Amino acid sequence: MQFLETDVLIIGSGLAGLRASIESVRNGARTTVITKSPMGMGSNSVLAGGGLSIPEKETDIETYIKETLSIGKALNDRRLVTELARGGMKEIEFLKTIGVDLIIKPPLGYMVNKRNYPDKMLGGRILIKKLIQEALKYNQIQFLSNFFVYRILSQDDQAVGVIGFNRDHRPCSITSKAVILATGGGGGIYKRNDNHKKILGDGYALALEMGLPLIDMEFVQFYPFGFAEQGLPQTMIYPPFPEEVMILDSEGNDLLKKYGLEMSLDKLIVTLRDKISYLIYKESQVGKVLMDYTRVPEKKWDEYPLSLFPKQRFNFKEKLFRISPMTHFFNGGVKINPSCETDIPGLFAAGEVTGGVHGANRMGGNSLAECLVFGAKAGYGASEYAKRQTSKKASIIPERWPRSLLIEKTEQKSTNKILTGLRAVRDLAWKYAGPIRNEKQMKEGLASVDVWREKLKDFRISQVKDLILKRELEGSLLVLKAILTSSIARKESRGALQREDYPQEGGPEFLKRVSIRIRGSEKEFEVNLEEIPLFVSAGRNEV
Repeated sequence: MQFLETDVLIIGSGLAGLRASIESVRNGARTTVITKSPMGMGSNSVLAGGGLSIPEKETDIETYIKETLSIGKALNDRRLVTELARGGMKEIEFLKTIGVDLIIKPPLGYMVNKRNYPDKMLGGRILIKKLIQEALKYNQIQFLSNFFVYRILSQDDQAVGVIGFNRDHRPCSITSKAVILATGGGGGIYKRNDNHKKILGDGYALALEMGLPLIDMEFVQFYPFGFAEQGLPQTMIYPPFPEEVMILDSEGNDLLKKYGLEMSLDKLIVTLRDKISYLIYKESQVGKVLMDYTRVPEKKWDEYPLSLFPKQRFNFKEKLFRISPMTHFFNGGVKINPSCETDIPGLFAAGEVTGGVHGANRMGGNSLAECLVFGAKAGYGASEYAKRQTSKKASIIPERWPRSLLIEKTEQKSTNKILTGLRAVRDLAWKYAGPIRNEKQMKEGLASVDVWREKLKDFRISQVKDLILKRELEGSLLVLKAILTSSIARKESRGALQREDYPQEGGPEFLKRVSIRIRGSEKEFEVNLEEIPLFVSAGRNEV
């Protein structure tokens, strides 16, 4: 086994992980960033359009907070929302100092200016490239790509590193004084999603197995406008939208007018993406929902984002095309405090892997903003924590790990079985934990998850690459179980969770969050309803 050591270890190289690494090393910590994909390129950040919902000036902060809480249906952790609002402007200045060109773009706030870049370079990709360039200036940052984390290690109830496999599938232990989870969400476990294919909820599974609680896992956000026309790629349709674009139901009616949504698509996608996702999914169950770009003037087709359209496959200028929601973002995740600390000393978390910032629904543009603000806070907090610690090596690494998990030889190949399992999870997630749910179907989904968990026990693994795939399948099943368990516990429809059997939003008694954690060796969940932390503002507490 290979042994490495660092002060701060960051799992994930998306926007949150990269921002954390820069803040950590600037605060004097030796920092190591590990990711199971190529550095920065396996994250959802690189697929983002580049919009940041950040207040432009101090006087906008209170309005921003109120709007974020309103869109989150009052289930946000008010302390985290306040940190996001107050830290946003500082992160805009940081981006400017590292050479990111930003423009003010209502209704988001800011947008990465793409005019000096190729048309097909998304704003998120520009951000990632700029942060990587900045991080590479520091000799005290080490990057390990294609590294798979098998487990977070602890000693004396503190996080002290990880064990996993490097790019050559050699076992490796990394000892650290602090660990930051920045692994992103789990949209890749769904059949229809706009996430990177390897975003499978690894961070949620790692956290659960450490005994940490997850909150708000029922609130999976769906992006309403995804290509569903046969032959077109499964991707989201990026804003901003030309004012000439229309959404039509199967009978050719204007869908927005039909439901009284008299606002621009750009405003809709920021403030009401939960509602329009639900309506489009509901309408698509009885007929096609179509998007119409045929009225867009010719001069606009060379501008972003129309320049991204795969014109060679479809004549968007003359034909309507089918759309359907796509799994986009996980509002829930690891519970943190405003300093990005989890309940385990030495373990911090930032970005989509965390819960509490967005409540029941995320305001458009708050994802990249969250990654920057809390990535910086996690990097600073972890580096400060590391200064007070001495290196501790975990004593729980099995002597024969990972050989104890492998059999020496078998004629039975498991690769295809595991890949079949991963495809099955995507089907189960879309069928039972999709845009509309009910208790009967969700319990059927849980039963199917348990069937696959039992099957996994009989898989005979002889190669590390199959052990990694098996671990991803185990984690995907655990994440889906978390979503379904949390969804069943919330007996109402709120934000991104829409239930057929409880179609109305509940009253004040429902303003509690669903918290789950693992109890027992069989990884069953204990469910708790928790009070939401009070919001401290101007010297007074407000619910």
